[in-house]
Amino acid sequence: MLIDKEPTYVFTRQLIWVAIGIVVCIMASLFDYHHYKKLVIFMMIGILGLLFAVLIINEVRFRRRVRSLAVPCNQQNSPKWRLFSI
Repeated sequence: MLIDKEPTYVFTRQLIWVAIGIVVCIMASLFDYHHYKKLVIFMMIGILGLLFAVLIINEVRFRRRVRSLAVPCNQQNSPKWRLFSI
């Protein structure tokens, strides 16, 4: 991984994202906000789509991580504990 090789890797990545964020904010401030009324529905659909994409991508990555950390266990949960684990 690059994180182990370069000590300022995380800091430089944060600076890059800050610069991108500033450029996007400046571009958004130059756009007339009266035009947003026409785009609100499309923006809401796009945001919902991105939220679901994050859910799905995170679920796939989390499953992979959990499987790699899984410890085999031969004991079954008791019925009382199953009620609280849901």
